[in-house]
Amino acid sequence: MRTSIFWIIVFLLGFIFCCRTDQGNQELYKDIKVLNCYCTKKALPLIGGFIAGKHPEMAYELWCSAKLKNASKKIIESVTVTVYLQTETGYTLNKDDIYSDPDYYKPGSTINLKSSYGSSFDHRYRKASCSIKEIRIRREKKEK
Repeated sequence: MRTSIFWIIVFLLGFIFCCRTDQGNQELYKDIKVLNCYCTKKALPLIGGFIAGKHPEMAYELWCSAKLKNASKKIIESVTVTVYLQTETGYTLNKDDIYSDPDYYKPGSTINLKSSYGSSFDHRYRKASCSIKEIRIRREKKEK
């Protein structure tokens, strides 16, 4: 009984240490540079004029974009970036995730990300800051 429990624990520990990918990706997060991050205010079509009379902040949406540089030596499949909508002093009002198109981004290429939907507008919004949430890299195929 003890030997079977021992082998189960050894198997689980081996599986955990074998399949951890976050250690290698920590360096990858440092190699991906955020070139710019911004959000633009756009008016809602049709109903924006009716709403703007009493609640002007509800007549607009924020559409965010980011541009990244792949300075690593790996091919990236996709990137997820978190955009923080902040006040002038840096207080975070809201956060939103934007996703890159699935593609093979070679080393040295730029990655453009755009939000697929608008975020709610707050009249206190002044700036946006971005941080990389997730990076998916291309897996190398093993030759037999």
